[in-house]
Amino acid sequence: MQAEIDVQDYKVYQPPVIMGQVDTLFNAYILDECYKLQSDKNKQDSRRKLAGNLEEENYIFAGSEFEKSVRSVIQAAFLDRYNANQKEFDYPELKPEVIDWMPCWVNFQKKYEHNPIHTHAGKYSFVWWVQIPFDIDEEFSQEHVKESNSPTASVFQWNYFTLNTTKMVQNNIALTKGRDDGRFFIFPANMPHQVYPFYTSDDYRISISGNFDFEL
Repeated sequence: MQAEIDVQDYKVYQPPVIMGQVDTLFNAYILDECYKLQSDKNKQDSRRKLAGNLEEENYIFAGSEFEKSVRSVIQAAFLDRYNANQKEFDYPELKPEVIDWMPCWVNFQKKYEHNPIHTHAGKYSFVWWVQIPFDIDEEFSQEHVKESNSPTASVFQWNYFTLNTTKMVQNNIALTKGRDDGRFFIFPANMPHQVYPFYTSDDYRISISGNFDFEL
């Protein structure tokens, strides 16, 4: 006698990782606000609270239009995708009023600077790549990079374990100028990540980061 077998995939809930991108005009506004913050004599240095090996990182002023603009984009994207994901598992809908924001900051990363592997506070974090000053093909063509079996010049990298292995997975996001200016990612705050140095531009790579918490 031969058994009839019903086989199907069993989907396990995973906290969503979200990718989005704002339009060119809005990103230009955000870039301008970053430079205004950089030149403000009252800017607040955030380096002692952050992992970055960067010469310049500054908090965005609390309550400013700049901060509100950044949060509105991230919150709208997060609620849209998080609630869509939750519906598959019959979890409560997440409302905007339960989100507890922490300070946001701007990273002005120069050639050779880097952000070592680290995690963030809160439940979720975001990074918004406002300005990418290099071409990824030029970064990967550097002599010390091009023959490697793990080229990571300039990349943004997540590190995590999957359900079926004890080996850490490294997920590389290779960003390039033009295509990825204005791109953002929202991800679980406890997921280790890092940003490798770039080598082919003397301009800033400018990004905005922040964290938020919530209780369902």
